[in-house]
Amino acid sequence: MAARKFETADALRLRAEGLTVAAVARALGVDKAAVQARLKRHARGPMPNISTRRWRARRAKIMAVIEAAAETADPNATFERLLDLLDAIAAAERPMAIVTSSSRRSAERNLSLAGIRDRFETLLTLDDVTHGKPDPALYLKAAAQLGVRPAACIAVEDSNHGVAAAHAAGAITLMVPDMAPPTEETRAKCAAVLPDLNAVLALLQERGATAPEQRKAHFVSALCVAWPDDHLEEVEARVDGTLVWPPRGTAGFGYDPAFLPDGYTRTFGEMTSIEKHGLPPLGLGLSHRARAFVKLAEICLEPR
Repeated sequence: MAARKFETADALRLRAEGLTVAAVARALGVDKAAVQARLKRHARGPMPNISTRRWRARRAKIMAVIEAAAETADPNATFERLLDLLDAIAAAERPMAIVTSSSRRSAERNLSLAGIRDRFETLLTLDDVTHGKPDPALYLKAAAQLGVRPAACIAVEDSNHGVAAAHAAGAITLMVPDMAPPTEETRAKCAAVLPDLNAVLALLQERGATAPEQRKAHFVSALCVAWPDDHLEEVEARVDGTLVWPPRGTAGFGYDPAFLPDGYTRTFGEMTSIEKHGLPPLGLGLSHRARAFVKLAEICLEPR
């Protein structure tokens, strides 16, 4: 099997960020020995397959982008945008995960220092997979731990490698570029490329149901009795509620675990069949089916 190709510049960048050789290999999805050999060759002379002049020009371009970003960036404003986004996602009752190419130790430390570690139900790092980004393994594992399909996930990425990983996993991918601008290939993989996290929040609010009142739902049941004389008795009943995410409970079927009836704190998936469908005094007579049967009984049956 042919060895997976990688750019020496990417290996050098990751090493400069403090990653070990083993972590660099996992991030690039290649063998550790291949990274070691490439770094040794670089240490002995000019970068292979690229002229020293081209490498210096590329490095100068990267440093110019970094310096320009440092001059214009407002870390406090960026953090406030992040908090606004996290608050909105939490209010919408959506689970959140961090998927990072950093080590677990580094990620835990940085998130804790920022005071946002407990905002995320799942944290996956290079230590949790064999191959890091652009391999989709991190995203696939995160979706599995959250109990959702990758296609139901929205990934917010800041790098070309990250976008490639999220897209390969099947997630809806948004990009807020950090240091490197998106390539044309990256843009083609994104649902949107946005300038900042405020734009991410605005897009999610425009496209999604972030508030409970936007997620109202109801079940309807219609019953009919046809008498021999062609007389029909028809009734219809409904139960109103709100859709929640992630689904809760394993009882019932269909949308029951995602349906929270108005006035209750448990979903249909967390209630027993007797509670939902049983008529008083055994049950609550809460479901659309139970309510329809009560209506039909009032019409067709003589009171005791």
